[in-house]
Amino acid sequence: MKTKKLNVALLLLIFFAFPTIVLFSQGKKEKFGKVSKEELMMEAYTPDPDAQAVVLYDVGEASFDYNNISGFRVKFQRHQRIKVLGETGLDYADFSFRLYDYGTNSKEEIVNLKAYTFNLVDGEIEKVKLSNKDVFDEEIDRTRKMIRFAMPNVKVGSVIEISYTFYSDFFYEFQPWRFQYKIPVAWSEFEVSIPEYFTYNTTFRGYDFDRLVINETDSKTQSISLGGGDVVSYHAKTYHWAAENVPSFKEEAYMAAAENFLTRVEFELSSIKFPYSTTKNYNQSWESINKRLLDDEDFGGIIKRTGPVKDITESLTAGKESPEAKIQAIYDYIRTNIRWNKRFRKYVETNLKKVLDKREGSSGDLNLLLVTMLRAAELEAYPVLVSTRDNGMINPVQPTLSQFNHVIAAVKNGEKMILMDATDKDSPMTLLPKHNLNFKGRIVGEQLSDWIDLDANGKLKTAMQVDLTLTEENQLSGEIKYSYEDYAAFHCRKLIEDAGSKEDFVKEYHNDKLGLEVTKHEFENPDDPYEKLRCTYEVNISDMVNDGGDLLYLNPMLYFGESENPFKLAERKYPVDFAFPIADIYIFKLNLPEGYSVEELPEDTSFILPERAGTFSFSAKVINEQIIQVTSLLSINKPMFVGEEYGALKEFFNLVIEKHAEQIVLKKKT
Repeated sequence: MKTKKLNVALLLLIFFAFPTIVLFSQGKKEKFGKVSKEELMMEAYTPDPDAQAVVLYDVGEASFDYNNISGFRVKFQRHQRIKVLGETGLDYADFSFRLYDYGTNSKEEIVNLKAYTFNLVDGEIEKVKLSNKDVFDEEIDRTRKMIRFAMPNVKVGSVIEISYTFYSDFFYEFQPWRFQYKIPVAWSEFEVSIPEYFTYNTTFRGYDFDRLVINETDSKTQSISLGGGDVVSYHAKTYHWAAENVPSFKEEAYMAAAENFLTRVEFELSSIKFPYSTTKNYNQSWESINKRLLDDEDFGGIIKRTGPVKDITESLTAGKESPEAKIQAIYDYIRTNIRWNKRFRKYVETNLKKVLDKREGSSGDLNLLLVTMLRAAELEAYPVLVSTRDNGMINPVQPTLSQFNHVIAAVKNGEKMILMDATDKDSPMTLLPKHNLNFKGRIVGEQLSDWIDLDANGKLKTAMQVDLTLTEENQLSGEIKYSYEDYAAFHCRKLIEDAGSKEDFVKEYHNDKLGLEVTKHEFENPDDPYEKLRCTYEVNISDMVNDGGDLLYLNPMLYFGESENPFKLAERKYPVDFAFPIADIYIFKLNLPEGYSVEELPEDTSFILPERAGTFSFSAKVINEQIIQVTSLLSINKPMFVGEEYGALKEFFNLVIEKHAEQIVLKKKT
């Protein structure tokens, strides 16, 4: 049975056993298609004047529909109204719905879709209807499709309104309700009615449930007609929630997908029991999902058949004795010869022979091919299900396959399990691309079915040596050397590739650095992901030495210091996620000409976050009368900081920025 994606991680503790507070408040009911002039004349949303759009009204109703042919279906109705206040608010005029379709008797559909754009034209309300020809179906894979449309005639100042009914044959697919978005929400309301035959676990996630003004739970009697005059009555459990003036979710640097943290309520099917029948439990197990995948022709069926890849595997591994050599030969062949089409998939989209012939495929194609070839080389290899960082974190206590959107490979070498993703040609076998670094993955296999941590197996490490000479004209001339390791090397190689050539990369390198001229450049190991990437630039720098008469002022960090704190929020409840540890080494050497002396240097300092989660040290020394050396060492030693650590982390960066702003003062000898 298809299950519903839930982008949460138990690790993050975003779970609230929210108490039931019965306020007996009345909800709001707006008439569809009746937008007021006041709404159209609104130029800003008072609680959040900077908001680019605001959800004025969002009301949903979930229940179960019944007919004598198909029985119960999940029914979800929605009415939403949005005001566009700025240019980026226009993004909220684009809509998409992902639907599952397993055939006539098991599918999801949207019906009664109505949508209008309202504008104020010469003092009168203009209403433009969404045309059916502007609604597009897009096939995602064999069981999923996407419905997309953009609202017509939308501009800053418009109000857009949409209503629809969603039906699902999948009882597990009971719609969650989101109270929070990246724009503020003036009013959000959700009513639910669940027949006594269905038991759901209700879970609240997020941080802003103090905005609830209605939180009611009740029960009522309903009835269904079975035909022939027969009527059956049953009890239904009802929920009614409403939230007012929900703040926008403020995104900030170093975070996983925002979907992980938005305030919402979700439902998980626990059991179904109809009259005169036994209880059917829907709490799947990870073992049942493991078996289902191994039995699937586009997953387990692929990796069991090593015949189509036997010959090429033997040719790649010929003469290689060690498992490490065989693993790398197979991985590097796929990495360098088969192009990823940028689609994340957990199944294959075609057969492996076509992937090899076409030299292109999805992540499922490439990585299940990798598993199959490793097995053909008689290595113990497994697929590993992954939810990418943009897809959201998985919830390991809720066994649902739909949480995952990607698959990578694992191979056992002695006691060590090596994780690999062949989608990126710049990624060595030893380094998982960043999109995989998202809590945990699930190993699928006949002998092994278990969780595995998706941690970074390297650092974002950059070492920079700057060796410059001060000229009589207050210019700086010399050399800048970079050494990139692990994720820093991976990232730099990507930038070179995106620039198109090394020469264009060098141009982009100094575009934003005032007064910097690169006269010569050299790259070492630009195409070998298993080696450090080294870049050397011969440079002339103007406009960095400020002449104050007898005194000269120079910031030794030049362009390369921390100048802006990435953490700006007064409070951040969700975690800071760097993805990997960070190490920045900066050594600056300044050679002085005759006739200059050091008047003032920044003081040496160091500070450390609790449990050495981050460290910073800074020193400035006169090596001899003619040479100054400044060293800055910055390390972030753990990839994730929880909300309670945010204040200390923010202050840590404030101190780094303050130190990096300090200057060297030189004096001209008379």
